[in-house]
Amino acid sequence: MKRKFVKVMFFGALALSTVTYVGCKDYDDDVKGLQEQIDNINQKGADVTTEAMTTAIKSAIAGLQSQLDAIASKADKTAVEELKSTVRDLQTAVDGKASQADLTALSGKLTEAIDKVNTSIDSKVGAAKDELQAKIDKLQEDLENADQDAAAAVAAELVKVRQELKDLNDATGEKLADLSDKIEQLQSLESRIEDLEAANENFVTINQLNDYMNSAAVKKYVDDVLVDYLTSDEVTDKVGAVQEYVDGQFKTEILAKISTTYLSLGTYNEDMEALQQQISKFVDSQSTEYKKIFTDITSLQEYKTDVLEVLVKSLSDDNTIAKANKCAEVLGDIESLSDELAKCAKTDDLKNYVKSSELNGKIDAHLKDKFAGYDSKIEDIEGSISDLTSELTNMVKSIVYIPESVDRSVSFNTLYAKFSGTGGENEIGVNWLPVVSVNRVQVKFRVSPASAVTELVKYDKANPEACRYNVNTDYQALTRASGEFFTISKIEKGAEDNIILVTLDAGQAVKNYAIALTLIDRGDKPLNNISSDYFAAVKKNKFIQSVAWTQVEPCLLC
Repeated sequence: MKRKFVKVMFFGALALSTVTYVGCKDYDDDVKGLQEQIDNINQKGADVTTEAMTTAIKSAIAGLQSQLDAIASKADKTAVEELKSTVRDLQTAVDGKASQADLTALSGKLTEAIDKVNTSIDSKVGAAKDELQAKIDKLQEDLENADQDAAAAVAAELVKVRQELKDLNDATGEKLADLSDKIEQLQSLESRIEDLEAANENFVTINQLNDYMNSAAVKKYVDDVLVDYLTSDEVTDKVGAVQEYVDGQFKTEILAKISTTYLSLGTYNEDMEALQQQISKFVDSQSTEYKKIFTDITSLQEYKTDVLEVLVKSLSDDNTIAKANKCAEVLGDIESLSDELAKCAKTDDLKNYVKSSELNGKIDAHLKDKFAGYDSKIEDIEGSISDLTSELTNMVKSIVYIPESVDRSVSFNTLYAKFSGTGGENEIGVNWLPVVSVNRVQVKFRVSPASAVTELVKYDKANPEACRYNVNTDYQALTRASGEFFTISKIEKGAEDNIILVTLDAGQAVKNYAIALTLIDRGDKPLNNISSDYFAAVKKNKFIQSVAWTQVEPCLLC
């Protein structure tokens, strides 16, 4: 994936070439060749490099570590280290397909560690919450007396402090365990990337094939039959072909895991968000068969997250050990099938090395036969986890605000123009009258899991019962005014499967607010009661000082 590709500047080459007459067939061949070059350039534009993956992973780890440190500072240090160590051991056991007994023992140990952290946190967070609430009260007072320009800065600070208080309210042993688990997952992915880069650098000639195939980065992740095809006499660049296949299957599994992990974080990360866009573009550029493999692996990783949650919960709720053992068994099946599916991932770039249509046919036939039985295996896993995760199926794991601006604010602007002849004082409502009011703004949120989007877009302001979720806004007035200032007009599906576009109506709002989107089930025993992170909704008045008229086209009557 680190190999460099030359982009052919064919237009310049055409301009400098000697003009000669060629027959129609030659001309068609030239056009076909140019189109292939264009396709290759576009394909490379959709690529995802290991550098981009590593940058995003490091950024996400840093963000998670910051959250973890904030919780850990309120808990007993020994209890925190015990919890982190247990999470690390559990993650290693799951990835290594450990025995049911080992997983069950580690899950029980994790439950005990969480309880110790919770006990130590409870005795320390009270004072911190009081301190943050005092900051909030002071900022609200400052905002009440601030002018419009200063108000935006105060609003941004208030959003920050409100979020800190929200995070502190969420500071539990369970949250710390979840953060530790996500960090471990990302660090594991980062290590796999480094291992593959090292293996590729040491695989230069075909004589080094055995060492390459037996390296930790490659050995258990490739299909031996496919490698035999790629090292046959029909392939000229055998090293390049094998590396392209390994890079492709590696990238498929890693990108699926990165996507699943990021969506489960419940926080916004700019670098991860950019990588998500690259991943979507790359997957969209591949074949239908490839897309299905990627989707299947992503689904399996989502199942893994749910089953792990059930595994821990089954012990903390004193459920039967049989349920915990069933979870352990399913986790092993998920990891094995994910690895097998990735072996079938054939990226479009492999065609650059396999020129023979006959060999391509053999490869496709082999992968088709290998892949044929996997759908039934996925169905078996889905059947196994349906009872285990029935409560989690309809749960929304997270709603994350995706900012459109650096300061994470949403602006509702009113434009005023000064009208002559209105008399009275030179003020809003007298001389200055509104000409344009932007009271409705579309705000973007990322939802996990993506399956929840289907239900959320059923929201209807006129008939809120149409949606199984009670969707609302939790807004902290950055003023002492009262009333229902923000309502939800519409929820639409975004360009990506897990994006929703929420239209907020601020028609009754008069000043600035800190807002979060809330979601609660309508049932008697709600499974969902979560909110997004806070962002600032800023009401601004803008004044038109002058209007200039410009004639765009010649006047026919002049």
